[in-house]
Amino acid sequence: SSMAGDIAIGPGTIALQDGARVFSATLGEGQGGAVLLRGAEVTLAGNSVIGVGTGLAAMGAPATAGIVDVRADTLRLSESSNINADNFGSGQGGSIALNVGSLSMSDAAIRTQNIISPSGKGGDLTIDAREGISMERSLITAEATAGQAGSIKISAAKLTMSSGGIRGNGYVGGRPGNIGIAVKGLLTLEREAEINVSDASERSATAVGDSSAASIDMCQGKINCARRDTRSREHETPRP
Repeated sequence: SSMAGDIAIGPGTIALQDGARVFSATLGEGQGGAVLLRGAEVTLAGNSVIGVGTGLAAMGAPATAGIVDVRADTLRLSESSNINADNFGSGQGGSIALNVGSLSMSDAAIRTQNIISPSGKGGDLTIDAREGISMERSLITAEATAGQAGSIKISAAKLTMSSGGIRGNGYVGGRPGNIGIAVKGLLTLEREAEINVSDASERSATAVGDSSAASIDMCQGKINCARRDTRSREHETPRP
C-alpha cells in the first residue's frame, strides 16, 4: 500500500497560473493526501489545477482519496482552470470543501467523479460562500461513469449563473448523487444555465425538483430565470 502526503499552502495571496498544478494522489491501496489552501485571495488562471485523487495505477484497488480544502476571502477560477477530485479505484473518492467569502468562476470547473469501478464512490462537493457565487460558462459537477457519484451541497448569500450550471450526472453504469442548494438571496439563471440531475436511463430532475434517479433540494430566496429575450420570471423557492 501507499500513502500520499498532505500539501498546505498559505496564508496570504495565492496565485496559480500558466498550467500550474497542486495535486495529491495515491497510486495504490493507501490513503490519499489533502490539499489545504488558506489565503485572503486564491486565484487559478491559465488552465491551472488543484486536485486530489486515486491515479490509474490504483484502478480497482480500494484506495481512499484525500480532500481539497480551500478557505479564503475570495476564490477566483478562470481560463479553463479547475478544482477536481477523481477516483479510479474501488474505494472512496476525494471530496472538495470550499469555505469562502465569494466564489467567481469564468470558463472553469469544480468537479468530483468516480470513473471506472462499479464499487467505487465519488466524493462529495461542498461550497459555502458567505457573500455569493458568480458563474459564467462554468460547471460545478459530481459525476460517475460507474459506481456512485458524490453529492453537491451549496450554501450562498446569492448565486448567479450564465451558461453552464450545476449538475449531478450518472453515465453508462454510474448513479448520480443529490444536489442541495440553499440561497439566502437571489438565484439567477441566464443563457440556458441549468441545475440538473440525470442518469444513464435519461431520468432527470431540473431546477426545482421533479422525481428522478436522485433529487434536487432548493430552499430560501428567489429564483430569477432570464429568457433569451432578456425578460425574466421570478418566483419564491419552497422553504423547508
